[in-house]
Amino acid sequence: MRLGLLALLLAVFGVLWVPGELKGQTEVMSRDATLRVGGQLDLHYINAAADAGSQTFRVRRGWITLNASYSDFLEAVFVTDLANDAAVLDAQIRLRFDPGLRITFGRFKRSFDVFVLNSISDVQFLERAGGIPGYDGCDGVGGICSYGRLSEGLLFANRDSGIRIDGQVDQFRYQASLTNGTKNGALGDNGYLSSAARLTLELAEALTVGVNATLKDYDVQQQVNLVDYAKAWGLDIQHGRWRDGLLIQAAYMRGQNWRLATGNRKPAPWFDAKQIQVSWYLSHNSDRIVGVEPMVRVSIADPNKRSYNEGGMLFTPGFAAYFQGRSRVSANLDMYRSSRDGTFWALRVGTLLYF
Repeated sequence: MRLGLLALLLAVFGVLWVPGELKGQTEVMSRDATLRVGGQLDLHYINAAADAGSQTFRVRRGWITLNASYSDFLEAVFVTDLANDAAVLDAQIRLRFDPGLRITFGRFKRSFDVFVLNSISDVQFLERAGGIPGYDGCDGVGGICSYGRLSEGLLFANRDSGIRIDGQVDQFRYQASLTNGTKNGALGDNGYLSSAARLTLELAEALTVGVNATLKDYDVQQQVNLVDYAKAWGLDIQHGRWRDGLLIQAAYMRGQNWRLATGNRKPAPWFDAKQIQVSWYLSHNSDRIVGVEPMVRVSIADPNKRSYNEGGMLFTPGFAAYFQGRSRVSANLDMYRSSRDGTFWALRVGTLLYF
């Protein structure tokens, strides 16, 4: 039954969802700025083997992106997700002083996790952190224990409101941010701020190494406004470029799982996580398909180094066929092995249309 449905889905995606031509973003004049309008539509089919069970279709993203360019010095970005209560994702103003210094105010991604900082329109996998609907066994953050789940669940990565500086000097790229330390850019809740910084070095053509670190404020005892900082740091390496042959990304992260802090002034327990993902883009010049890309991801994470048998491993093979540019149809199979709960899996088939 499930294999039959999967075959039907693949046929539908392969025949009905292949447009003749896709264009990315349109420019119009608006008052004092040149306005570039774009968007992204992601549709997913999910079939999971967990307590939540069964199958479902989902509009994963329905983004509208507005880029307003006033001059070489000033620009603004606004992104909303119409498919998810019209949530505001990005809302920022950028000041470009020169290639070595740019200042951004507003809501943006924190300067930490390489996998999160990569644009979702580039990321090969349908879910950055993986995931098994119905499984919620990772200590502190819930869901599965993976690199991405810990990074995002502990609010070290993803979007927040604040100020960021970034730039490039020769082979070095840097960025640093000071933000509220809350989820999705919500108002600060304790009077303290979180900081993050990232530095990358291009060692050779298409070979980059990076380091990152963060301090995340969290409430130890809300009643007396006792606040502490969780520390985290990471290393990563990338060989290759998007949609250009072989691409390898690997990262290691270690930090404190502040969600497991006991409130008795003991330091939060440490966690660690590592991830590698490999893909190979092959050009295929035809009327409908311009490229194909097999991929695989392995992520191993332990949310609490004080305890035994708490982590898990995520293994994700996948395949994508590209219509034009970044627009594609993909299939991923997340297979998760928990050190205490057994093995679970989730199949995802989805489209990403970038316009």
